[in-house]
Amino acid sequence: MKTLPPRPLGPPGSAASSGAREVRAFLLQFGIILSRAGSAVIVLLTTMFISTALAGSEGQTQAEAGQWDVALPKLRQELAVSPNDPDLLYWSGSAAYSTGDFALAASFWTRLLALEPDGLRAKIKLVQAYQGLGNIPARVRARETLFTTRARVSPTTANYVRDHVWLPPYNVVVYENFEPANANGIWLYFQVYEGDTKPGWHVELHVASPGAQTLAETEGGVQAGQTLYFIDWIQGPAQTLVGCATGDTAYDDIRSTVVGWISTKYGVHEQAIGHP
Repeated sequence: MKTLPPRPLGPPGSAASSGAREVRAFLLQFGIILSRAGSAVIVLLTTMFISTALAGSEGQTQAEAGQWDVALPKLRQELAVSPNDPDLLYWSGSAAYSTGDFALAASFWTRLLALEPDGLRAKIKLVQAYQGLGNIPARVRARETLFTTRARVSPTTANYVRDHVWLPPYNVVVYENFEPANANGIWLYFQVYEGDTKPGWHVELHVASPGAQTLAETEGGVQAGQTLYFIDWIQGPAQTLVGCATGDTAYDDIRSTVVGWISTKYGVHEQAIGHP
C-alpha cells in the first residue's frame, strides 16, 4: 500500500522538559530527602527518566518512521492500555490518516482535542481529516476554531499544514499562512516533495501587485476591498501564472486549479491518500 512519507505530518509536541523536578517530586513523595551529596542520584535518575520519556511507544516509533500500516494496530493496542495518552492519540490519528482512514483519524483527533482544548495540533489535524472526508462544513468550523485559538494562545505561530495532495510521484503539502500580510503576501504555499527531496518547484498563492489590484477593480474583476491573489508556479527565476483568486475564493476551487495545472504539466493524476 502506498502511503505518505512522515515529513508532512509534523512534530507531535515536545517531550518531557522538566525531568529533574518530576524525579525530585517522586522521591519526596516517599520521604527521601537528598543532600548535595545526593545530586548524583538526581542526575542519574533524571537521565533515566528523560531517556524513557524520549523513547516513546513502539507504535509511535514506527509511525515516526513512516511505517503507518504496522504502526496503526500497535498504537491501538497501546491506546487500549492508555486511552488518554495525548501522543498516542496524535500518532494514531496520523497513522489512520496516512493509510486513508480519515474518519478514524478524525475520531482520534477529536479525543485529543478534548484533552487539549487550547492546543493547536488537534485542531490542525481535524482540518486535514475533514478535508479528506469531504466534510466541508466541519472543516470550515474546525478551521475557524483553529484561527481563533491561535490568535488567543499562540499569535506568533505563522502557518500550519492545511492539506495534503497525493500526485504520484509527488506529495504536495499545502501550507496556509495565518496572516498573509506578515508572510510576504503569501496565503497558500503548495510545497512539493518527491520522496524525501524537493524537486525545485512549487506553487504559491500571493497578493497581486498594486497595479494589478487597481486594474482588476477598475475592470470589475474584483470588488473594492477584495484582495486579488495570483496563483504562480515557481521554479528558480522562472514563474508562470496559473490563475487568480480573491480572499473570498473557496479553498476547494483554488485546490482544483492547482492540482489540475500540476496534473497537466507533469502528466500526473491525483490519487487517494493511502491507496496505490
